[in-house]
Amino acid sequence: MALMDSLKNFYRHRVLATRRAKKWPFIPGKYYVLDDTAPVVVVMPDNESLAENLAALSVHGLCMVSSVCRSVSDIEKLIKNVEANLAVHCLIVAGGSEEKTYPAVEALATIFGDRADTSEKAATLIHAVRGKLKSLDFDALQKRVNVVNMLRCTDIDKIIADVKKHGSEVIRPDAGFVVQGYDTTLGIPRVFAPSSISHDFKNDKAGTFVIGVGKKSIIVEHYNSKGELLRLIEGTSARDLCILLIRNGWVSRLDHAAYLGRHLALAEMAIQQGIPYDQKLPSAIDEDSISPDAN
Repeated sequence: MALMDSLKNFYRHRVLATRRAKKWPFIPGKYYVLDDTAPVVVVMPDNESLAENLAALSVHGLCMVSSVCRSVSDIEKLIKNVEANLAVHCLIVAGGSEEKTYPAVEALATIFGDRADTSEKAATLIHAVRGKLKSLDFDALQKRVNVVNMLRCTDIDKIIADVKKHGSEVIRPDAGFVVQGYDTTLGIPRVFAPSSISHDFKNDKAGTFVIGVGKKSIIVEHYNSKGELLRLIEGTSARDLCILLIRNGWVSRLDHAAYLGRHLALAEMAIQQGIPYDQKLPSAIDEDSISPDAN
């Protein structure tokens, strides 16, 4: 009986959570999703055409555009989706008409940290939302997400300028999707990596590497920024070579170290299995911005 319970828990917490996490936003709504690894979400109430036009332009840094925010349910969905996407660091509220009031949008902005005076209707909505999301850490959410209030601005050029500005402000944004209600027994979040996460790879000042294999060893050529060969490094274990490169300061960037670790592991596997290894092969790399000759 205990074994069956353990298997059920494993299936519920691991397998079902994996299925739920395949696509963000986890809670569906009327959203235009452009880049789920970008840092800016734009909420446009009551202006479907403006939201559609903004989404069609695919502005750099724009994660998602929502054209609906009218009810407690709309606010709750937006908050849960933003909380689940660690890449989101900015919420822009834009659009709207001068003649109308938007208590739901006002409530959303206030919840995310906009300290402007709230109307009575907005305050009621905030109370309802907080009641539904009792377990949510609002303080942590406010620290991560900056609110930009452009309500009633329908100038798409101004909105685009703000998206680009705030999209470029985050030097190294977080990434990953947190599955809600994953495992209450552990009390920790489960984070899934995006399937096509964007990252700007830059040259490592400590040098570049060309990896090859001999009959029984991995051979690494280390070049400086001028393309001059500094040294040959040889070993039989990817682990040992990684430690050597890090301890000697021959690699200084985390993304570069991760790339090298993966390729050194592939080279070690090639030796063990007696198959060819070529760092230049497209099947061996997936970083579009990196040349295999310069790592």
